[in-house]
Amino acid sequence: MAENGATAEAAVEKVTEQVEQVAVTNEAEKIGNLVVKKVPGLEEVKISSLWQDESVVITFFRRFGCIFCRQAAKELSILKPLLDKHNVKLIGIGMDQVGLDDFVQGNYFAGELYIDPTKETYKALGYKRLSYFGVITSFFSKASREAYSKSKGQITGNLKGDGLQNGGTIIVKKGGEEVLLSYKAENPADHVLNQDILNALGITDPIPEVNGESTANGHKEDEKAAENGTETPEEKKEVNGVPAEPAAANEPQAAAS
Repeated sequence: MAENGATAEAAVEKVTEQVEQVAVTNEAEKIGNLVVKKVPGLEEVKISSLWQDESVVITFFRRFGCIFCRQAAKELSILKPLLDKHNVKLIGIGMDQVGLDDFVQGNYFAGELYIDPTKETYKALGYKRLSYFGVITSFFSKASREAYSKSKGQITGNLKGDGLQNGGTIIVKKGGEEVLLSYKAENPADHVLNQDILNALGITDPIPEVNGESTANGHKEDEKAAENGTETPEEKKEVNGVPAEPAAANEPQAAAS
């Protein structure tokens, strides 16, 4: 009896795993026929073409001005040389052009960049959309505090764009035959860990270390500015022709997520 029970339990677990795998695999099919626009020319590209010739890591950003997204983009970019070595493409997708120029000029992301103004990819993947109350409370989460700590006050953000939509990350195997990882952010500060990305890809190389001239997120210019007591490139920008005031070192930046 015990043996039969164990066999039945094992069979149920196997079926459950197969169902979960089918659900994950179908995520590539859900967005494969959708279209995004490639930066900077904004030519339309069918998403399935992104993984046609090589495996891809695709991260879906909340907003280009989101301080959490900029931090995550910096951390992901550390993997770019390693992903290139293993023929894996790094791709980022945002929702619109709001804040795009600052994001590009700030060198926050080393991969290919696309936008999805319709947000159809976000909807198809079931990425969470927050309420205003949910956004406010998320600022006090552990993930938010850790993200601010990592940025060391050197990455700034703004309130431009849709602040309610969350993103996530998927890793699709070459040819789209399998989704190796599917990560859905629950809060604005959530993002997949670099080690989880490498594990999903079966890459055993160590994560590249950021050299001493860079910050924890690899932004050399910001660290030099901090050391010299000068403004960062982000702080030097103007808003409607008026120089923007640099954020105080101890000023909470939660509202810029």
